[in-house]
Amino acid sequence: MDGAQSLASARSAVSGFYVTDVASGSLPIYVRGQIQQQKAGITLKQNLIGLDFTGRLISHKDYIEVRGEIKDISGKERAISAGFALPMDAIGWQWWDTIQGKRVVEAGEVYKHIRNCGAGETGEISRYPFSAIENGKMGISYAVRMDQPRIFVMEYDAKERLFRLRFDLGLSPETRKFPSKASFSFIIYKHDPEWGFRSAARRYYDFYPQFFAKRVKKEGGWICVWPGQLSHDAPDPRDFGWQYALYTWAAEQIEFCRKNGWYALAYSEPSMQHVPAGPAGEKAKYEDCVAALKRSADPSNEPDEHLWWKSVADTLGLPLTALLRERSQSILRSTLWDENGKIRMSLAPKIDGPYSGAFVPVNTDPEIPGGINAFYMKWLLEPSFSIAAKPGLGCDGIYLDSYDAWGSSTSLNYRKEHFQYADIPLTFGRDTCKPAIFSDFSAYEFTKQIAGRFRREDRYILSNWFHKFTFFPCHMWDIIGSEGAMRDDIMGRTIGYKKPYCDLFVAEDWEEYKKKSINGAHPGETYEGYIKRHMLYAVFPGRAVMDNEGRQIHRKYVPIIRVLAKAGWEPVTYARPSDPSIYAERFGPGKGGLFFSVHNKSIERKEFTLEVDMRNLGFRSRLSDLKDLVNDSPIPFTQTGRMVKITMSLDGKDTTALSLRYRSSRVVPRS
Repeated sequence: MDGAQSLASARSAVSGFYVTDVASGSLPIYVRGQIQQQKAGITLKQNLIGLDFTGRLISHKDYIEVRGEIKDISGKERAISAGFALPMDAIGWQWWDTIQGKRVVEAGEVYKHIRNCGAGETGEISRYPFSAIENGKMGISYAVRMDQPRIFVMEYDAKERLFRLRFDLGLSPETRKFPSKASFSFIIYKHDPEWGFRSAARRYYDFYPQFFAKRVKKEGGWICVWPGQLSHDAPDPRDFGWQYALYTWAAEQIEFCRKNGWYALAYSEPSMQHVPAGPAGEKAKYEDCVAALKRSADPSNEPDEHLWWKSVADTLGLPLTALLRERSQSILRSTLWDENGKIRMSLAPKIDGPYSGAFVPVNTDPEIPGGINAFYMKWLLEPSFSIAAKPGLGCDGIYLDSYDAWGSSTSLNYRKEHFQYADIPLTFGRDTCKPAIFSDFSAYEFTKQIAGRFRREDRYILSNWFHKFTFFPCHMWDIIGSEGAMRDDIMGRTIGYKKPYCDLFVAEDWEEYKKKSINGAHPGETYEGYIKRHMLYAVFPGRAVMDNEGRQIHRKYVPIIRVLAKAGWEPVTYARPSDPSIYAERFGPGKGGLFFSVHNKSIERKEFTLEVDMRNLGFRSRLSDLKDLVNDSPIPFTQTGRMVKITMSLDGKDTTALSLRYRSSRVVPRS
């Protein structure tokens, strides 16, 4: 990189392409096949451990693209880890977990940033699509494409001195579109070591701008427009800065959205079905839930009562008996099975009011005949769109609830009859080593179907993302939502880039929230402090309840958040605080100017300086004035050449936003 050698002599025999037969417990095997020179790279082929392996390295201007394909030739189902490793002596380097977190690489340790998912060789999946490791002079990254979902892990192994990327792939003859095959791809590129993970992110956005296109024209918070909240006598709800409203299909709810200038998004929860099996009280039994499903699906029986779907039928004017029967039939066709053929479900003493029963995850693949996808299209989305099509109404898109809310115990689907519909390669269970569909990837296929249609119709998707497993569908969402109080603002902003990012405060009031869900990172935080903290990454605060709590707080801070969001977040700040407990994020420069948000992570008041490199930001003129947007007051600064030094102070856990104005609007962007 830049004329410097980054690779070391391999301490291990396994570098370059490798495969592991996980089910047999074998060690990784280095691929040593024949190499053919291609126009823009090389191709490597070998037959080993009952597999045909093909690897390709393709040269691009700014990165190396790596592709791999494996095909079983033994006639068996297989659990295979296929990967790539670069020998690097990176002891003492920095391994980055996030834009804010890094660790010094020490001998004998393995560095990765993962979530547990129950799939693959170690039951893990990397949390981000890219990685970063650097030594202050050079930085190198792996990255996967967001439109090619796979179970994968990026890591630096300081025991073997290897920078690795592993894909966990299941092979089965039942995958009709790619029988006994699986593929993977990734890229290798350098990043600016001075900015580490931030530079890796910036370059990733440049490589794949289509994943981060911002389509919405209005930005704001997230609100639930339920029937009981439509009080036209209440104070103006627009004071809260909401913009994305969930509605449950009624025309009057859409009218309320139109009155307030909000996007109206139809509610849906296709990936998780609620199955009542008896009165609320004791935890439901598996056998009772299965029996209830089959009973309701049988045309000779009257379907079991379901209050939530009764309200849907009443609102949309649909025949309840036919709706409930077809719903139960579609659930049975779409259920996920564990390795023993049992339906996956989470049993509960109470679901949807007066019932006990089960939360049942389902496969939403559009190709399953008569599956849950077909049911939702026929009975919910199309009727909802028909109502919204009436004059004066309109539907701006849909809301996907509970996208990945359920744990790894329900994430794998071993139901072989579903394999034939899969468009994404299988993985395998960590404990079973049997091929399976990762359920998030089925939801990805449903989202792809909706997104393709909505791009043509100029509609939008807001999804409730719990950050449990994968980031892959985020490139198809127009608004990224996360139910709860600031679940993971760093990841949401990094994955969403400039797209609107919202949370949804679900407690009835702030005191209730503090009792039920103490936020250990912000002890003693006030509601105002909580809302101010949203400014750091320009996260829009939402509410599930339309009440008056915090009205003045929202009126003060949401407009500032909107200013930052419109300017657009950028990962490389070119700004350095003098104190490590001070976080600074950049927004712009754009038409609205240049802005920084600043947060004091410590509990103590801090006096500090913030040095901003205006030259690397592309400014050719001097700064004219600097203002604190929260207090609407000037802040002292000095400028030497094109380096601006800002002197300021912040209370513990406090957040503010700065506006920088310059004498000339001419900016020459720097890469």
